[in-house]
Amino acid sequence: MTTRESLAAIVMCLASALLYSLAALLVRVLSDAGLPMGLLIGGRALLQTAVAAICLLSQRLMPCPESTLGTRLLLIRAVSGCVNFTCFFIAVSLAPLGDASAIVSMYPVLTMLGAYLWLGEALRLAGVLSLGFSGTGLLLLAWTTVNESTLDG
Repeated sequence: MTTRESLAAIVMCLASALLYSLAALLVRVLSDAGLPMGLLIGGRALLQTAVAAICLLSQRLMPCPESTLGTRLLLIRAVSGCVNFTCFFIAVSLAPLGDASAIVSMYPVLTMLGAYLWLGEALRLAGVLSLGFSGTGLLLLAWTTVNESTLDG
């Protein structure tokens, strides 16, 4: 990877983080304003489907893999993505926004653990430490969120 590619990757990650934060804020504001959760989830799904279709058509690609395994994996990915965002939208509408976003942001550490368990990728000392620190942070956030909601009634 060149230096330019590395910088582009960092900029894209920062842009993604900023847009993810904006999306979380908007979900909270819209759900607090009484917009039904199904409308929030459905709107996101329709827009994402339209953007994906435009990208595929512009590159003259078929929307389905040629192999049965590829189709099954794509279906599993689609269902898990749908469940993922449904859980995220509900969490953001119910829990303190910072706590919900931080807990959802455990996915890189969980992905690293999954890559170790299922793909046989190396788990180095930094990864083990990340698992420990992130797990501790998750427990502290969850404990604080539950205790504060218990005190509030």
